[in-house]
Order: sequence, then structure tokens, then C-alpha cells
Amino acid sequence: MLFCYGAEYWDDLKGPYLKMCYDKESKVRKSLANSLAEIAEILGAEITEKDLLPIFEKFFKDESKQLLNLDEIKMAVFKNLPKFLKNLRMETRFTNLEKIKRMIVIKHIKIRISRINGEEGKNVQM
Repeated sequence: MLFCYGAEYWDDLKGPYLKMCYDKESKVRKSLANSLAEIAEILGAEITEKDLLPIFEKFFKDESKQLLNLDEIKMAVFKNLPKFLKNLRMETRFTNLEKIKRMIVIKHIKIRISRINGEEGKNVQM
């Protein structure tokens, strides 16, 4: 609907959209993560920063225990990262790039520790 009618309908669609972002099915969250950048492009910087940035961070940190490889949700976020960041104000862009960098470093450290401990086959959460 948002793609067809534009940002003026965001107030009507925001509630159902946010509810789906917290859906227990990781396939639903993955689908939304894949479209996050396009939605940001439609909504513009102000609404994106207010409503979508917390969802972006949630998807990036997604740690549900479902069968779908959780890295698929994070990869969907990464795949569209440049396009999503383009829809943020410059200051917000840099702040979030720093957060992302820290999360990647933490993930890398956790992976290394799990390998040292012989837990290589286990899914390491951020």
C-alpha cells in the first residue's frame, strides 16, 4: 500500500507494519528487513529516523531462536544498508555507522571466542 499511495498513508500503515516487525516468524521479519530501504525512501529522513531507525537496529540485532538462519535477517539489512543510510540526515548516518561498526567488532570477537572454545558449529548471537 505504501508503495502505491505514498507517505501520506504512513499513519494508517505504521501500526500494522511495526507489529509485523516483531512477528514471531523470522521469515516475516526477513521480508520486512529486505524492504526497509525502499520504505525509508518513500517516507523521507524525518519519519525514517523516528519510526524506522529503531526497527533497523532491531533487525540488525535480531536474536530469535527460530530455524531460519538469523544471519539472513542481518544480511537483508546489510544488503540494503547504503540505500537505507542515504535516507538519513548526515549526522544520524555517521552515528549509526559507528554503532554498526561496534556491533560487527563484537560479533567477530564472539565468533573467535566460540571457535577457541570449540563451539564452531553453534549459532553465535550478537
